This record gives sequence, C-alpha cells and structure tokens, in this order.
Amino acid sequence: MELKITCRHMKDSEKVRTYAEEKLSKLDRFYNALHEAEVILKEEDRQCNCEVILHIRNLESEFVKVSCDSMIGAIDMSVDKAEKLLRRMKEKRESRRRPAVQ
Repeated sequence: MELKITCRHMKDSEKVRTYAEEKLSKLDRFYNALHEAEVILKEEDRQCNCEVILHIRNLESEFVKVSCDSMIGAIDMSVDKAEKLLRRMKEKRESRRRPAVQ
C-alpha cells in the first residue's frame, strides 16, 4: 500500500507524520485490495482535522474525516473509522460470493 501524508498549518509535523505512518500502515491487513491511502492533517481554529482518502482497486475511493482537540487523537479516531469501513467492505464482498459447489 502506498501512503501519502500532507500536513497543513502545523508545527512539529515530522513527529506527527511518523505517528500517522505507523498507524496507517496497519490498514493494509484489513482489506487486501487497498491500493493507496492519502492523509491530510490540518490545524484550524484550535481544531485538529485528519482526513483519510482510501483508494481501493476496482472500487470508488472512500473518505473518512475526523476533528479532535489533539492531532494524535484525530489520527487514532480516523484509523478506527477506516478499520471499521474496510471490515464492512470486506464482509460485504465476501457475502456476495457464490457458495462452493460440492
């Protein structure tokens, strides 16, 4: 999985980048068709926003957006939401498969 991280209007972006890379690199194990993840981290009016765009092969892109007081909290919450989203997509795909012929 390819990971792109963009930081806007932030201080100490290197520490936050490494934390985001560490957390988001684990999304690959929830859904194999995950091709790329784009992360946009921004600070606006004392709010930290984390947006995650998941590009999945042969499907449309999925979008997760979270606002929180701290950037670390926003990253954690967005990873949790992305995990739930990917699990639902995988379960949906597997439930549509035909049963094996015996």
